[in-house]
Amino acid sequence: MLGVVGSGVALFWGGGWLNERRKRRIALAALHAFNIVEDIAAENPEDNGWGKAARGL
Repeated sequence: MLGVVGSGVALFWGGGWLNERRKRRIALAALHAFNIVEDIAAENPEDNGWGKAARGL
C-alpha cells in the first residue's frame, strides 16, 4: 500500500508531463467524482458506503 502511495506522489512531483493544464483537469475530474458520489450518498442516507467513498474523495 505504501508503495502505491509513493508511486503516485513520485508521478506528480517527478514528471514534466504534469503541467498546469493537466493539474486543472485532474482537479476537475476529482471534483466531479466527489459530487457524483455525494449525490448518490444523499439519495440513500441509510447506506453509508457511499458516504465513506465521498469522504475518501
